[in-house]
Amino acid sequence: MQASLHDELIACCSWLKIIKTPLDIRIELFCFTTVSSVMKFWVKFGTLIVVALSCILSFLFHILSTNIDAILWLDLFIDSYSNESQFNQHHNHFLQGNYAPVDVEHNNLELIPLTGQIPSDISGVFLRIGPNPIQKHIGNKKLHRFDGHGMIHSIRIRKKDGTEGAGNITYSNQYIQTPRYLIEKQHNQNIFLNEGEKKGIVGIFKLLVLLPLKLKFFGLSEVTSGPANMNIVVLGSRIYACHEGSLPYALHWNENNTFDSVGYELSQTTRSSTATSPSTLSLPITSHPKVDIKTQTMYFTGFTNDYFNRGPDRPSALYGSAYGTHSLQMIDHTEVTLPSQPWIHDMLITEHYVLLFCGSIVTNSNTNPASTGSAAGSGGRESGIPIGSLFTFDTQVKFEIGVATKDDADFIVGESGRPHIQSEETDDATLSKSLQWFRGLNSAAIMHAANAWEETNAQNHTILILWAPICEDPDFDGTFLKKPNSFHMSRVALNLQTGQMRKGTLGTEYNVDYPMVHPAYQGYRSKYIFASILDTEAKEPIGIIKYNVFDKIIANTIYFSRGIFSGEMVPLPKHPNAKNEDKNDNHDNNGVNIDSDGSDALYLISFFFNSGSNTSEWHIYDGESMTSSPLATFQIPVRVPYGFHGEWIKDEVLQSIINDF
Repeated sequence: MQASLHDELIACCSWLKIIKTPLDIRIELFCFTTVSSVMKFWVKFGTLIVVALSCILSFLFHILSTNIDAILWLDLFIDSYSNESQFNQHHNHFLQGNYAPVDVEHNNLELIPLTGQIPSDISGVFLRIGPNPIQKHIGNKKLHRFDGHGMIHSIRIRKKDGTEGAGNITYSNQYIQTPRYLIEKQHNQNIFLNEGEKKGIVGIFKLLVLLPLKLKFFGLSEVTSGPANMNIVVLGSRIYACHEGSLPYALHWNENNTFDSVGYELSQTTRSSTATSPSTLSLPITSHPKVDIKTQTMYFTGFTNDYFNRGPDRPSALYGSAYGTHSLQMIDHTEVTLPSQPWIHDMLITEHYVLLFCGSIVTNSNTNPASTGSAAGSGGRESGIPIGSLFTFDTQVKFEIGVATKDDADFIVGESGRPHIQSEETDDATLSKSLQWFRGLNSAAIMHAANAWEETNAQNHTILILWAPICEDPDFDGTFLKKPNSFHMSRVALNLQTGQMRKGTLGTEYNVDYPMVHPAYQGYRSKYIFASILDTEAKEPIGIIKYNVFDKIIANTIYFSRGIFSGEMVPLPKHPNAKNEDKNDNHDNNGVNIDSDGSDALYLISFFFNSGSNTSEWHIYDGESMTSSPLATFQIPVRVPYGFHGEWIKDEVLQSIINDF
């Protein structure tokens, strides 16, 4: 009966001309769902009354969509009667201490030297992004750690003119002026929906009614209204700020260490298409696209929980590729149906393949009926909105990896000569276009991945080797507050001919995250992988760990002094004169580390917070020697809040970005 009601609703509302965009359709469907649920016991009144009342409500919503003051008043009115303490200003851990946002933007503040000196082969800019809510806009709004406008904190290192060694080193910070940021600044309040608000019946109403009305009024879409606050990717002459729920946001860097906010991209005409109209992605891409350094091609993935536009049994994802010297343009992309509805955050590439992760960490909402009845799904997830934390670990969802060829043109063909999926536990094949799924025996998930590459075994089979911290903890805490989440460095081997997946863990004594590899080795064999060590109490890293993955051993560890916490450690490749980076030569120029393949020829850099003095610092460590003391430390004159991911841009590349605009 509900399907027929839906059809009649669409037909009845069409004459009112209020169904024009997917956002309108979402509002209509919300009205239909609400009325039909309330009146389902009035069956004797029939379909027409249900449809008529739905149309009346839809018409009222259409009128409301032209009055932003009424929409915002309704939003604030709801907030005044909502007091979920987990995410509000007075109880939110991620609005306190060094998580608290900063109010002032600075430009070229001189850093204060503390110890050591900057190596002479370092010049360029270090960028670190993170959410920074505008303090006076928070009010009664509920904020998750992922909420807040994107702010870039930078360290610029310039060489001395005509001399060896580093010159001045300065700090700057600046908001990314996304449409979301500009609109909220203009109205002097938090307008758009936060992740922390997606909770309970109030969250349902805000997501399905208020958010579409706001987007419609301001002329935005779900993929152009994000905060651009999670990761930084460099491709061509553009710097891109990435966020889980939107398209990449382009930035242009200036000589004075400011940047211009250019706008959302990936909506240009495709290179492979003969169409004259732009090809626009309808799904957002995740925060961790990967760039093939040899071809300068960016590979991306994305996913959606869109129940209303796609249906509850069609959790969807996309993967694709893009290029761009001056702007980001799609080469191609493919949308696929997922075996479950995971939280997809990262991906990996090899020389010829793209790897997608479908794990057991899911958005805490039951948009996929397959997960009902599970341990995680039994806690009130039928609404499609988080009842508790934003993410949860669903033990009924098994760990799977999808593999596609980079050219995205053909299926991966196994020994049978047809596309297939196989696993250790079953030979049943379930085909998803252009993907070969490898299914594990256990529940597990990858949040951040380190590296992957291709090998050939004795049977001449192609084996994909993947290294990443993997979580198998059924008590995973999606709030990132109640307990430490257990991620252990693991190796996964995928046999493309047999469809088998093998997984092993490189020790469980270290809880690690933010894995990294030498940028020149991304997608290729690398002997060394680095990661941050997390503590049972600290929410941020307390040390660095170096893995020798060829020999499957822990090569070294560094622990910071008590009360010192870092952000993500970002790899800064050493100059070839400082270390031979020839991957086929195990000798370096200085006769040091003779067994290295060059993948540890790195400096490791990050912002640090000294909780004892309540000050922020910037440190440089040596990835080769892993000496416990940093090569250099500097105090920053202002506090730098914790954030997410970063990027190093060497001076030659930076100058080309500055000049090529």
